[in-house]
Amino acid sequence: LSWIREGASEVVGLDFSRTAIEKARNLSKELKIPAEFVVSDVYNAEKALCGRQFDVVFTGVGAICWLPDIRAWAKQVSKVLADGGIFYIRDGHPMLNALADDDTPGYDDRKLDEKGGQDLLLAYPYFETKSPMVFDSGYTYTAMESNERLCNTRTYEWNHSLFEIIQALIDAGFTIQKVQEHRMLDWKFMESMVKGDDGFYRLPEHQRNRCALMFTIMAQKKSVQHV
Repeated sequence: LSWIREGASEVVGLDFSRTAIEKARNLSKELKIPAEFVVSDVYNAEKALCGRQFDVVFTGVGAICWLPDIRAWAKQVSKVLADGGIFYIRDGHPMLNALADDDTPGYDDRKLDEKGGQDLLLAYPYFETKSPMVFDSGYTYTAMESNERLCNTRTYEWNHSLFEIIQALIDAGFTIQKVQEHRMLDWKFMESMVKGDDGFYRLPEHQRNRCALMFTIMAQKKSVQHV
């Protein structure tokens, strides 16, 4: 909906969750902002969108951690993007995803360092693995401050290294135009993080250069040269 407000002539959102899509459709009607929302597994995006292609494809925060195969994802991005179109992704950094956090057993029991920082410990795979990481949590990350508990608490997630993401895009026919790693985060990954005036969370000052927290990639789909 923000894309329409910024001047896009047409926007389409795709998600596998029927509940999420219904909420998006209701919000579109409520705000009187025209948009189309499609229920589909991302690996079937081309089929679900009936072969349509778009000038821009955007993947937002918290999307690719649910996907077991980053190369298949990149191929679908290419199929729904027009030749010469721009792809942009902004997400949590895979290095961050490999770190222990407040939900990691025993992590909360470790003492803070003398400057109030928590240890940055590798606890999960950095590279994509065949088997998922399995987590159990009674709360959803979309409502961490509420007391509402989930009925289905188990999630299955996969990490993808920065190399794997970039190479998957290159192999799918993209030219990488920009890669950035960021020291700020949209959510409070661990208790010692500090919230800035800009609304983003950061590691304590003495730890900020030790680990990237988010990344962004902008890539362009190569145009097919017809002879």
